[in-house]
Amino acid sequence: MTIIQQALSEQLGPFLVVGSSAGGLMALLLQREEPRVKGLVLCAPALHTEIAKSLRAEGLPETVIIHGRSDDVVPIESSRAFGAPLVEVDDGHRLSASLPLILRLVFEMKLKAQFSA
Repeated sequence: MTIIQQALSEQLGPFLVVGSSAGGLMALLLQREEPRVKGLVLCAPALHTEIAKSLRAEGLPETVIIHGRSDDVVPIESSRAFGAPLVEVDDGHRLSASLPLILRLVFEMKLKAQFSA
């Protein structure tokens, strides 16, 4: 987390953060510490872990979760229960078949919120 915060300290923001699996969990943790995070795209985030139990969807910046119904690493139920907008896809944990959708969602969110490059 320290490395990410150091890298962001050199940038203006606002930030749209994209994270997958443990990276999705890190994105959620980062937004608690970094007020310039204004959007999150979470791909099969590790919400089933002990550290994630204290996290809530309430108060998040604009957020979308993409999770595969065939994920055999992170249970989709954890994303369903989290409460943020969820896009369920016919895919596994890597979301390989869903990359065009993920890119579209990131692009749309970036345009909508006018995040810096």
